[in-house]
Amino acid sequence: NRAQQSLIQLAFSDDQDVLDLLAGQATPGLFTDPFLRQIWERVYPLLKAGAKLDAATTIEQLEAEEERAFLSQVLMGAEKSASNLMLAVDCLVALHRDLLQQKIEVQRQELRQAEKAGEAPPLELLSEVTRLQSDLAGLEGKFQAFRATAGHGSA
Repeated sequence: NRAQQSLIQLAFSDDQDVLDLLAGQATPGLFTDPFLRQIWERVYPLLKAGAKLDAATTIEQLEAEEERAFLSQVLMGAEKSASNLMLAVDCLVALHRDLLQQKIEVQRQELRQAEKAGEAPPLELLSEVTRLQSDLAGLEGKFQAFRATAGHGSA
């Protein structure tokens, strides 16, 4: 949840590189915590539209008092940092990795079930596991350009 909370904090950043990265890569599907996903589902469309998020306005627009209190607390804990882009990249890599690992595990369980039933594993299932493992292996490379930008930004 820490990475998910950090992405919510970063959505209120003044750093346009961070906002662009989140708008392009931080889809609601990465958020596994239902409560945090609910908040992100309200914030994400605004990021995609290029809107500058205002903390007070966003908090006011949340329906549940629990959401408002939580977002207030999260945003108060946000630190202004020159390494916001690197933090965003690290969080996104961690969340994408978790999501891919979960998908791989589900596919592997299906393969084990087929094996226990004495069936040949479906070819599409094997190719899906291979594709997911390839995506996982290439995850760091997918974000390498952002890491390079973040490294230059803090130098």
